[in-house]
Amino acid sequence: MSYLPTPSGNGNYRIKVLNQDKYVECIPSATQWLQLNPLNPSSDAQKWKLAAVAGKSGVYTITTVLNNAGLQYVKTNETYWGYGYPSPTANRSSFNWVIREYHEGGQSYSKITLDGDERSFYFDSNADSSYYPATGPRAVNFYYAKNNISDGPNQCFVFEEVPDKPVPTAALDVIFLQDVTGSQQPYIDKARDEVRDILLTLVKDSKVAENKLRANVIIFRDHPPQENSLLTASMGFTEDLSKISTYLAGQRALGGGDAPEAQSDALADALAADWNDDTTKVVILTTDAPPHGIGEDNDGFPDGCPLQNDPCAITDLFCDRGIILYVIACEPAMDSYRKTTQFYTGIARKTGGDLLPLGDVNHLANLIEGSLKESVDKQSLAITHKQNILAMGSDVDAAAQRLHAQFSKSKVQVETLSVGDYYEDSSEFQKQIGLWAQRGKKLAELKTVTSGISGPKIKKSFWSGGQPASSVKSQDITLEQVGRKSVKVFEPALNT
Repeated sequence: MSYLPTPSGNGNYRIKVLNQDKYVECIPSATQWLQLNPLNPSSDAQKWKLAAVAGKSGVYTITTVLNNAGLQYVKTNETYWGYGYPSPTANRSSFNWVIREYHEGGQSYSKITLDGDERSFYFDSNADSSYYPATGPRAVNFYYAKNNISDGPNQCFVFEEVPDKPVPTAALDVIFLQDVTGSQQPYIDKARDEVRDILLTLVKDSKVAENKLRANVIIFRDHPPQENSLLTASMGFTEDLSKISTYLAGQRALGGGDAPEAQSDALADALAADWNDDTTKVVILTTDAPPHGIGEDNDGFPDGCPLQNDPCAITDLFCDRGIILYVIACEPAMDSYRKTTQFYTGIARKTGGDLLPLGDVNHLANLIEGSLKESVDKQSLAITHKQNILAMGSDVDAAAQRLHAQFSKSKVQVETLSVGDYYEDSSEFQKQIGLWAQRGKKLAELKTVTSGISGPKIKKSFWSGGQPASSVKSQDITLEQVGRKSVKVFEPALNT
């Protein structure tokens, strides 16, 4: 990122403290204030519209991109005469603010003060929570002029231009693992028709850079003698998204033999794929059946994959390599199995993903788009705060707690996929998911310590079909999201 000592003209800017990861942020509440918080690239609360005042040199109005509120001077009851805070106040014109450039020690920066304030009280953040309990230790206030950077570090600001439409820099590699056995034709056809448009939406919505988006399709059926036509096949990564539709158009759902299929082999192929470095890596598995060896009935290979591909070990490696797994469960077919839903939910959550129930094929696009947007946002946030995360020590859960506390104070938001309740929840259901989510366990071991759940797991209202409501919207990041991705992505480094 490049920073300017003063604004280059009218436009949108982030206002940053010189040499520090502190940005002026609007805190929207009943009484709005400004605070200095760590960078949140997706937050409009850290973006400000600056407009030069005609006829005055270095004087600007400052309004927040968040809600177009003008920046006001708010006097307080402090005994220090004239003391006050700048506060974004909706539906009012901004006061005028002087942004004056200074030079010291080979660095250039600005100080900000109210136009016409002959006393020269400057933007600062010297408050502590005991003396200014209403606004807290990071509150921006006015403080008398300091002579140099070391005396008044929070009086020295630089500016980062923010384009009206952000230029995306995030990269995404996504692999679609598609079951092509007998029941899957509706899902193959839907993916054929919609996946390309879903991926182009990520570019259109500035989530992913156009030249940094690649996709791959891996199809699978089963091992002989259950199925002789196909084990797995891969299209290979491509930037030409039209090839996805062409490839899927050539697939026909047939065969499969016994109930389980070759999902473990497809996961192994995904692990071995030619992933790019420094990219969000996502695998989306669409199926209605279990893999071999988890303990379901009608399994021609009850001891697991004939090629020794262990899905529990493979998804451990997904975690190590930052690959997120989502499983789209074709329902109600998957609900007929006793262990499968809990198995897929566990191994997906272990990687930072989840199981997404699909009771209506017409909702496939919503689930894919939402899972990809959330994954990109969490990965970008993790990369932005990488050094902060690595400095938190080797206790991953404790690091997640501390990072979430920081994000909560800064109102950090991410695009979040929310899906309504589809399954009946119970302590036993969650227990079994937790067992399958364990790291460092082989399939053979987990098979013996897990148990199935008899009868329907789907809520009664969905027995005859239908889909719970789903949405994708920007919201405050949760502790679960921080722990499952923002910190987990660096877990190998934390433990070295």
